[in-house]
Amino acid sequence: MKTIYLKSYLEQIDELYKNSSEILNKAVQIPRDKSWNDNNLSSIVEINERQCNIYEETSKDLNLICKELENLLIQVNDEIKMIENDLAEVILQNEARYNELEKCKKLHIESWIREKDPWLTDIKLKIAIKNMYSLKENNSMRITTKISIYSDKLQFAQDTYYQILQNYIKTQKGLFNNMLDFLNIKISPYEINEKYYDTSSANTKEIIESKIINSYEMIINSISNELLKKIFVFIKILNLLNMVYAK
Repeated sequence: MKTIYLKSYLEQIDELYKNSSEILNKAVQIPRDKSWNDNNLSSIVEINERQCNIYEETSKDLNLICKELENLLIQVNDEIKMIENDLAEVILQNEARYNELEKCKKLHIESWIREKDPWLTDIKLKIAIKNMYSLKENNSMRITTKISIYSDKLQFAQDTYYQILQNYIKTQKGLFNNMLDFLNIKISPYEINEKYYDTSSANTKEIIESKIINSYEMIINSISNELLKKIFVFIKILNLLNMVYAK
């Protein structure tokens, strides 16, 4: 059934949006230094945040559509069961009347063969035939009425299915239109001081000198720390040796 297929299809699409939203949410949570003051990075994060929200909203819409499809499936299945039950009841009634007719026919034939009051079995046979035709006519009217009712209900189900399809298309259009808004976000070229985001000066020479000095200080501090560690270890070894010789 197309309804079952569409429901399964939309559930997979919904899973895609949920996973995408979760991954994007993790991405925007990655820590970054606010002192960078990088508008381009902020724009990228803003895009992902908006995209994450769009996926979440689309997922909610798809959930509603899937629930509508589930309700439609329940409705259609209930209608089909009612049709099957009505047909089964008609078949049982027809079988009962047919068996009664066959029984009367055999009794009438036997009465003729044995010459035992065939007029009596003839009356019963005529009544059985009349009942059979009467039941057939009643059941035909009943089935015709039921078919008309079920036809209207199934037409309503078909219209509902079509409306659900339209809702899905509308949801997807909304998703893509929101995505198109991201194209309006532009990346600006960096100014010289933005290239060295941890400086406040706009003078290239001062920036480079500051970078060199900072790098030099980092190297000196690193060497000093290593020397301090080695001196500390040397002192410990010397103290141990003194203790040994003292004994």
